[in-house]
Amino acid sequence: MQEVLARAEEIRRQEEAKIEWTNELEQWVHAAEEAGISRPTLEQALRERFSLYGSTLEPGEHVFAKSKNGRFYAAKLLSLEESVAKVEFVSGGECRLPISELRPFSLLPGEKVECDWANWGWWTCTVTSYDKNLMKVYANDGWGTTQGFDISQVRLNVPEPGKTSFASRFGLVVGPLLAGTAIGTLITWLVMRG
Repeated sequence: MQEVLARAEEIRRQEEAKIEWTNELEQWVHAAEEAGISRPTLEQALRERFSLYGSTLEPGEHVFAKSKNGRFYAAKLLSLEESVAKVEFVSGGECRLPISELRPFSLLPGEKVECDWANWGWWTCTVTSYDKNLMKVYANDGWGTTQGFDISQVRLNVPEPGKTSFASRFGLVVGPLLAGTAIGTLITWLVMRG
């Protein structure tokens, strides 16, 4: 129940945050609504995507903060000045960064994270539970194994808008080539048969 209340408080804070509605953003929301996505759902997604926190973000709270490698690691918020936050990463090191480079520290069951799995390295896993007292995340590797990780061994991989992963780009190139080859082989087979 504590996790549910914590998530409800997080959602309440995000709902307090204001979205600056530009004409372009309004047109985008209208198009998404026509595709069947409700406005409240879109607003929530925008708040989460752009880390629009309400005014209750306080020093001492844990957040995920963007590192130099583009991944988001667990950090403690040290101070907040207008749109700049000073954080201390759980694994060590301090930095100042824009609030837009913070993400909520929510480790809810079903959430996708990357864990530093022994002998594998960073692996995409699904959170099964989070023990706030021990600061330990329990995650499943997708193959039936669940393991506990210190929060310093967990990170978020938030893709930047417009950027696609190597696997996606590879699939976009190789998929049509394989389909073309299969169709060509089928046509050749049919012609040779006839």
